[in-house]
Amino acid sequence: MKELTEADMANIEKMGGVGFSYKEVALALSIPESEVREEFENHEGRIYQAWMKGRLQTELDLRLTILREAKNGSSPMLGKLQNILQTTDEEHEKLIY
Repeated sequence: MKELTEADMANIEKMGGVGFSYKEVALALSIPESEVREEFENHEGRIYQAWMKGRLQTELDLRLTILREAKNGSSPMLGKLQNILQTTDEEHEKLIY
């Protein structure tokens, strides 16, 4: 695999944050698609970690917006927040039991 610069890694993080696929990441960085796909399949590696960091940051930003709007009285956002929390609780319960 080609040596990735810090600028490449920052771009991968941004791409993850806006939902680029592994194929698009590979194409943008001129990396063989199979190498990037392998990292995504195994959920490990520098490319996957940078992409996931961007993805999770966007998810955090979205959830904070949902929380803010729910606190401001938005019924749809309150329902969305309740669904997120319920899903998270159910996932954690699977780990415990």
